Amino acid sequence: MGKFNLIFFCLCLLFLSSCSTQPIEHLIIEQDLENINVAERSKSDMNSSDFLDYGIYWFNANNESFKGFNESKNRAIDVPVNLYDPTKPTVVYFHGWAQGSSKNNYKRENFQINNDRLDLNLNTISAWKNKGWNVAIFYWNQFGDENKVTDAEAKIWSVKGAKKMRYRLKNGKYSNLKSPKYNLSTIAFNQLKSVLSKNSSNNIRIVGHSLGSQLAVSVSYLMNEAVKNGKLKRSLMPNRIELLDPFWSRGAKAFLADFNNDGNKDWTGERVRFYIKEIKEDNNTAITWYKSSAILNLGLGDNNDDLKQEVAFQSFRPWYLNGFDLVNKHVYVRHNYFWSMSFRAPKEVKLDFFRRRSKTGRVSASASTSNARIKQLMNSGYFWDQVEGRRTASPKDNQFQIKKW
Repeated sequence: MGKFNLIFFCLCLLFLSSCSTQPIEHLIIEQDLENINVAERSKSDMNSSDFLDYGIYWFNANNESFKGFNESKNRAIDVPVNLYDPTKPTVVYFHGWAQGSSKNNYKRENFQINNDRLDLNLNTISAWKNKGWNVAIFYWNQFGDENKVTDAEAKIWSVKGAKKMRYRLKNGKYSNLKSPKYNLSTIAFNQLKSVLSKNSSNNIRIVGHSLGSQLAVSVSYLMNEAVKNGKLKRSLMPNRIELLDPFWSRGAKAFLADFNNDGNKDWTGERVRFYIKEIKEDNNTAITWYKSSAILNLGLGDNNDDLKQEVAFQSFRPWYLNGFDLVNKHVYVRHNYFWSMSFRAPKEVKLDFFRRRSKTGRVSASASTSNARIKQLMNSGYFWDQVEGRRTASPKDNQFQIKKW
């Protein structure tokens, strides 16, 4: 893209975002929500004056979810093996900001794609379940239903943020009556520690989208600390962390301390980078960042450039979406990621001096790429940019060009 076109494109994105009466990710949430499924609770509970539901939900092959942890009893809920088999590999997904979802009958994400224009109606975890994976989502939508993304972000790290641990109700009001005593990272860690306690697969994968990428990394860090302190089996430490178009806001945070002792309060992306460094050093963990939109370039986010070169960084280019559709470009990376387990890992290609493209015989990143290959992509001095499959929704024909930073 020429310099003029690039500048024009960015200005258009800024114009579109400024014209919206709602924050960008509010539109994202409205695009991809399904009816809540709260096992062992009646609809009268959902219609109660102070309804709160959050935590681990297990999914079956039909994309139906069932609650996996009882907060009031502080223990895992026994579920059938088609939902969770402790001998099988496990992937846990953390969604992002959820503004507006509570008033929309507590609707929230699952793994279904429905898009008539793209002729898509599919369950993206079918291949995962067919390959024996346990699949879960950690839901925090009522806590994440804030008008400001930074208010939702704070709850990941602290109970002392501007809005503390309040949650939103169906009527649009907020409540603190059942607010937990711990931040979301601690809550998610305690639940994972419980539900995974007997897992023997040695294969735990953590996936975060957008703001949920912070939660994914923070929980993984707590698991790493627990392993080092002898409070968690090393076999339960995630051996892969996937960041799907992650988001972190600019600026130092009052609720974060000075982790690296540089005399300044940390910002969230910086803290993520510190945590990832320790996780890598202690466990040689495979970590990938999949970029799909300009969500970090609109004034509120931070590019976190130092982190890009420490992980496997891949640029996903969904040209089958409207060029100005920042919203769905941000959303569809998670659909593409989970769907990609249905196919072989995408081919890596290179350009020669005459700009002729050829396959290298290696692969780039996707859900089906091996952990060993992801580790080779990390700290390599290269990143991977999508050059084929950009105009089709299916990951089947994706190819990525290897490029130097």
